[in-house]
Amino acid sequence: MTTPTRFDEVVAALRASGQLAADAVLPVQEDSMPWPVLVLQAVAAWVAAALLTIAVVVAAGISGSNVLYIACGVVLLLGAGGLLRTSKVYFLTQIAIPTVIAGAALVIAGVDPGSSTTIWMFGFAALLFAVFPNVLLRFIAAVTLLAVLWYWLTPGPFFAPYSTDVPAPTSGMAWRFAAGAARDTVYGLALWWLWVRPVGADSPWLPVRHALLVVALLAIGGWADLFIGRPGGADPYWGMGWQQPVVIWALRLLGLLPLLVAVVHDVRRNPGLHRWLTPLAILLPFCALAPGVALAGLLVWLGLGEGRKVLLWLGVAAGVFGFADFYGRFPVPLPDKGLLLLAIGLLLVGNWAWLRRRPA
Repeated sequence: MTTPTRFDEVVAALRASGQLAADAVLPVQEDSMPWPVLVLQAVAAWVAAALLTIAVVVAAGISGSNVLYIACGVVLLLGAGGLLRTSKVYFLTQIAIPTVIAGAALVIAGVDPGSSTTIWMFGFAALLFAVFPNVLLRFIAAVTLLAVLWYWLTPGPFFAPYSTDVPAPTSGMAWRFAAGAARDTVYGLALWWLWVRPVGADSPWLPVRHALLVVALLAIGGWADLFIGRPGGADPYWGMGWQQPVVIWALRLLGLLPLLVAVVHDVRRNPGLHRWLTPLAILLPFCALAPGVALAGLLVWLGLGEGRKVLLWLGVAAGVFGFADFYGRFPVPLPDKGLLLLAIGLLLVGNWAWLRRRPA
């Protein structure tokens, strides 16, 4: 008699002998390992890939040949790329992801493009996103694509239009501020569109919307200041205080467009929602104070409307950070800042009390 070895053979033998009911619900087999094991394997794989990359870079650097950089990069790209597309082993897949990225970086370094570096970065990121279906690699490629697009849509040298050393407004500065506000609005609208659409686990839009969230928080939300020390925030007119030109205050309203589009979309889906939104309209001027605060309002609304706690808490954190950044940079006397903060607090408390007394 042959002893059953496979799980389905064991189940069939038990049913045939009557020891297992025919309608018994079998436990679902899980092929994945526990998440701590996955994390340890991922860390080990990335460390191994980093050591391999360092060895290749040192060898190519000693030779001083750009051709060797390109050759090593192509070898890493082809080898790791083939491994990524064919291997089903988690550890090997995790080794292949950073190795592919390192290969692309070596090719770019070997080409020595100078001012065209961003074009090569964009091209390789688009290629990696299109060729490899791995979610993590697509996320990294999407972050690169969106960051490069942000760079291209920033007028003038990178971050130069956002310096606080602005003696007086000029038409050129106003144009750059308008271009920056339009760019923030486009990214905000894309963020709203991607997060209100249902996305499957295998959809290429899934890593894109997470990448867009990361880029928006770092760029629009101002969190990149913590890493790169940008001196002037996202506003070339901070130094003018309340005396900013009317056109600049009007352009701030452009940053509210994604939030307004999200609100209108939800009101059209739920017609009875508008009666609860009227008291909250008082909060809109606060969202116009700074781009980071407008982004925070959008994330909070998406978190509440779509039932996503991650977006909600990220929006709260972005709101606190954005308002603190605005409060710290705004060049008005400290007593005026205190009065502004007191007025905002009284307004919010009064609005909260009115909502509590309002009949359901």
